[in-house]
Order: sequence, then C-alpha cells, then structure tokens
Amino acid sequence: MPIKTGIRHRPSRVITTALAKNPAQRYRSVMDLREAFEHARLQGDRSGCTGSTILQDISNRKSLPPEPKVQPPTPVRRLSKSTGVPCIYGVSGDFMGQMIAVPQNGLTIGCSAQNYLHLREKSISRNHAIIWVSQQGTFIRDENSSLGTFVNDLKIDQPYRLSVGDRIKIGYYDIFEYSE
Repeated sequence: MPIKTGIRHRPSRVITTALAKNPAQRYRSVMDLREAFEHARLQGDRSGCTGSTILQDISNRKSLPPEPKVQPPTPVRRLSKSTGVPCIYGVSGDFMGQMIAVPQNGLTIGCSAQNYLHLREKSISRNHAIIWVSQQGTFIRDENSSLGTFVNDLKIDQPYRLSVGDRIKIGYYDIFEYSE
C-alpha cells in the first residue's frame, strides 16, 4: 500500500493496516510500513503524542528484555591454529578469551545453573541453545529462546551445521567463534 503524502497517519492506523487480515490491505513492503510509522511518529511529535506509544503497545504483547542502547565493541580475532577438537572460543561476554571444548553429550547454553555453559546476561533464556557433535558434523540448535540464537548474524530456527570460523551470538553480548 503506497504512502500518500498529505494524509495524517495515526499510530493506531499504522498498526491496523500492518495487521490487516486481508493481505491486499496491508503495506506492500517493510519500507512502506516504516515510512508510515515515521510519518505517524513525526506527526505525533507535533500533536503531543509520541511514536513510542506504538512501541509500548507492541512490547506489551510479549515481554522481551529491552535491548541495551550501547553495545560493547566486538573484538575482531580469528583463531589461527586448529585444535582438532570441536570447540568454541569466547570473543566477547562472560567467556571472552576462553576456549570451551564441546563435550560428547553436548554443550548446553543458558542462564540456568544446570547448563554446561552458564551465562549471566539477563537477555539469555534458561535453556537458550545446545551444540552437539554427530557423524555429520557439529550442530547448534536454538531451544525456543525468547531472543533467539544467531550464527553469522542470521537468526537460526532449525539445527544449523557449524563451520570453522562461524560466529555464534547468544544474547546481546556473548559471542563465540566455532573452531575444530
């Protein structure tokens, strides 16, 4: 749905259009939705209403931890030598600078103390992800975490086969690099 200039876009109207049951009544692209949202936000600034009202309405539907405003820089480092054992290297976060071998029974990751890799960041789920080794290779799977598990900045939604050098992001700060 193209955005027509000169038409006032209210936040509730933007949401209603984006969630329309009939796909033909929705915005044609994310860019159209973004443009309508920005129009509503800017017009809201003039009328005393803020665009954050939309974000509050959406965030009330499912409570996710808020994303921090400033993230620490991620050190750029590549592992230079092979260990011969599947492992992950802490690039940033709680295990920065540490090499963690993937055990035979799998490496569970989460904020629960029962996990093999216990992380303290508040955005990490109790049972966030698992890494295991099989005859086909080493795989990682998200365990239905609220924030998601990312490999090379892509959110994974099914088991993902790891390759040497893959970057695994758990939460906002904990980043690991896979090695063998």
